[in-house]
Amino acid sequence: LAFPGCKQQVWRAVLDFLEGSSDWDILELNNLDPGSETPGILSEELARRTWTSASFQAPSSRISLPGAWDTFVAQLSPKLRRTLYREQRKLGREFKIEFRQCATKAEIGGYLERLFELHSRRWALKGITGTFNMQRREFYRSICESVLEQGWLDFWELSVSGRTVASEFGFFYNHCRYALQSGFDFDFAPYGVGRILEAFLIKSAIERGAVTYDLMSGFQPYKMRWGAAMGWTMHVRCARKWNLGSFAIRASQWITKTAYR
Repeated sequence: LAFPGCKQQVWRAVLDFLEGSSDWDILELNNLDPGSETPGILSEELARRTWTSASFQAPSSRISLPGAWDTFVAQLSPKLRRTLYREQRKLGREFKIEFRQCATKAEIGGYLERLFELHSRRWALKGITGTFNMQRREFYRSICESVLEQGWLDFWELSVSGRTVASEFGFFYNHCRYALQSGFDFDFAPYGVGRILEAFLIKSAIERGAVTYDLMSGFQPYKMRWGAAMGWTMHVRCARKWNLGSFAIRASQWITKTAYR
């Protein structure tokens, strides 16, 4: 994030810092808005430094939000409306439900650990490591305090009778909620706890004046069921000239070209 008119200075400062650092090989920038100034600024700055770079577009999902929750619900399919109503009633009948937001610095560590646990356990059942390797966990820990101070952190949990069964990490900025990472307790999958939390967060976003709900990368069927429209984001990989990362990017480009000949 940068103040209006300052994006070029910010990116120049970031790249100047990286140019003087030796403990990295490839800079990967995901989910850039192709319609923003950033791709053009990056292209100009990378060319000026003669860095190696590659870019490609990938699908993304965004929901355009109406002004009222009832209007949004009316746009959903009858099947999804019935499912949400049934799951919410079943969960509320059997447990005490609570939606909790991370609101203080002291809470950040606990919220993150529960998110990491729920996310990792769910993917482990499929034999997949999941998103949160050690480096990414440290990154999330490092940004949370400053994002919370700015008022942009939107980090929520759904608990049942005191047990956290679903968690979602996101941002709320400029009338848009960004849904970044989530996890839920697979033992409570029959109750649809992940879906119940998502519905609550969409409702909350509408009530707070959001006009867009960004589901980020991909255009999976579950995102379509919420009424998301497909868009495109840009991914950029770059590296300093002649270092290991530069050779890796060039090799990847060569392999891709060869495969499609």
